[in-house]
Amino acid sequence: LKPNFKAVISNANAKIYTSKEEALELLKVQLISPVLYKQSIKACENEVDYFIEFGASVLKGLNKKITSKETYALTNMNDIDEFLKVV
Repeated sequence: LKPNFKAVISNANAKIYTSKEEALELLKVQLISPVLYKQSIKACENEVDYFIEFGASVLKGLNKKITSKETYALTNMNDIDEFLKVV
């Protein structure tokens, strides 16, 4: 990990972390912890304009039940190119 990476939310505790050391420790914890997906989305929804899902639209569907923020599901390079034109 680069020392200047952006903040990330751990789905093991639904809290924001910003340091390399925290990231490495929480990656270990995530292997044995339940996923706190709803809590993770709620923890950051006031800090973001939208969510991006890479892959099918499973998380996009879940997010509709959790937040009013838009979620974009990008499944291929064309989707990414089109998304970049919009934002």
